[in-house]
This record gives sequence, structure tokens and C-alpha cells, in this order.
Amino acid sequence: MDNFPETPQFPPYISNSDIKLWDLCQRRWFYSRVMNAGKADSKINANLHAGSAFHRGLEIARSAFYIKGADKESAELAGLFALLESFGDFEPESDRSPKTFDRVSDAFLSYMEHYNLPDKEMTPYYRSEEGSFEVKFSVPLPINNPQTGDPITFNGTIDMLATHTSGLILVVDDKTAQYLTPTWRLGWDLSAQLMGYVWAAQQHGIEARAAAIRATAITKTKVEHDTIIVTFPSWQLEEWYGKLLNRVKDMVRTFKRFLQEGGVRMWVPNLGSACSGYDSCFYSLLCKIENPLSGPLQTYYDYVQDDRYAQ
Repeated sequence: MDNFPETPQFPPYISNSDIKLWDLCQRRWFYSRVMNAGKADSKINANLHAGSAFHRGLEIARSAFYIKGADKESAELAGLFALLESFGDFEPESDRSPKTFDRVSDAFLSYMEHYNLPDKEMTPYYRSEEGSFEVKFSVPLPINNPQTGDPITFNGTIDMLATHTSGLILVVDDKTAQYLTPTWRLGWDLSAQLMGYVWAAQQHGIEARAAAIRATAITKTKVEHDTIIVTFPSWQLEEWYGKLLNRVKDMVRTFKRFLQEGGVRMWVPNLGSACSGYDSCFYSLLCKIENPLSGPLQTYYDYVQDDRYAQ
């Protein structure tokens, strides 16, 4: 069994997922991002796997059409092959899951037919000859890494930058879902993830003010598509940025205390639903022993295999 790292490392960058995880449970963020403790459950999440393959297909199809000059049919075929390669031989454990290769590939082809190439609603916003698909960003924050002294960066990936037919410059976020319920459109105008993407685009000199969410629902029998566009005024982005800085400062402050005192108690656990809810915690058993960092317990899997803590 491997030990936890002798020298814990504060992460060099922060993403929206970090902020979301920190707000959910500080101790879970600590195990995941500072201690780099691997996840116990080696099972592949069917929804995440299907979504990743779907996104890969879209990226390759768009690049083939807009960047390499392929015709529509060739671009779609290139995207389909990329989806197949990304999906691999994975099969969902449940027979009821619609996230099979056949259904995800059907959803991809349906997406291509629904939005078309060239896209009937949006034109890619070309930042460079490489286009604007799967755009990775890294924006330095005015907070230094407590170990290296380098600025901590806010990182992420935008599915596509585009200009809408209305003239709005958008960050586009493609999402796969199980269903498009009547309430799915609610709440996107308060999405921290999308605010972060729009803010990051602006930091790179792109006059984005809105985000488009394209949802593709995949069921056993049908595929549905819908799009919603939300705009973010400058005051809202400033408020989001203030929250981001406050969270990162809390992370740095707690990490410095951890280096001085050791142990895990300064990393506040969110005991309750965060431990056993839908996205249950991989490290929950580590919260049941007094000094979890003292043993050879890098992962939850190693922990549950250790007979000393079997009860």
C-alpha cells in the first residue's frame, strides 16, 4: 500500500470544480486535491464516460469542418470515429442505462442533423487559425501559491466560442442529460461555471457577455435537443470573481494552518448528505478514524482493505 505524500502539495490551479467541491466539503477537497488520494471506486461513471465521448465527437467534427475544410459528411464521419475511439468497449452495468455506444452515437448524429454544419445558429469565433473548440484557459489570480510563490491560476475548458446570429459572442457549453424536464431551463442564469467561462473569455480579450447551453437528452427510445442563452451583466461577474477570490484565500489560509499543525481537523467536513448522497464521498470512512494520515491509506480502496478498520 502507498502512503499519503510526505509533502502535500497545494494545487497550482483552481477550477470551477474545485470551488464546487470546496463548498460541498472542505475535507473532501483536501483529500482529493492536496493529498491526491485516488478514488476508491474504479468503476467508470456511465454518464461521465458517455458525455466525454460525445464531446470528443463534437470537437473533431467541428474542427474537421471549420478548420480542415472537410465537407459535412466527412466531418460527421470523423466525429463519429472519434466518439467510437473515446467510448471504447465500455458497457454500462445497468441494462436500463441509455448510455451505450449505439445510443450515444445516435445522439451525436441527431445533434449534427439538428444544428447542422455549418451551424444554423452560431458561427465559430476564431481566435486563431486553430479555431475556438475545446478552448483551454488559464487566468492568473492575485493570490500566490503558499509553497511555490507563483500566482494561482483559474483554469478550465470552453466547449466552443461562437458568435450568435443575434451578434452576441457566446461561450457554448454542450451537455448530455437523461431527460429535458420542464424545469431544466431554470437556474442557468446563476451558474457559477458559466459565469467563470464568460469572465475568463473576457480576460483573454474576447467580448463575451453570454453563454449558450445546448442540452442533448439521451433515452432508450429518443433523443431531444434544446438550447438556452443566458447573459451575465458586469456586476454579476464581479460578484462571482469576489467569491472565487474569497474561496481561494480560504484554501490558502487553511493549507498554511495545516502545514503548521498537521492533522485534518482544520479542513471542515460537511457531515451528512455530502457523505452519502447522489455523489457520495469516496473518503467518508477516513472521517471515522482520529488520525487518518498516519496510516498507509492513500485511497478509500486501500482503507477498506485494511483489516484494522474493517468494522
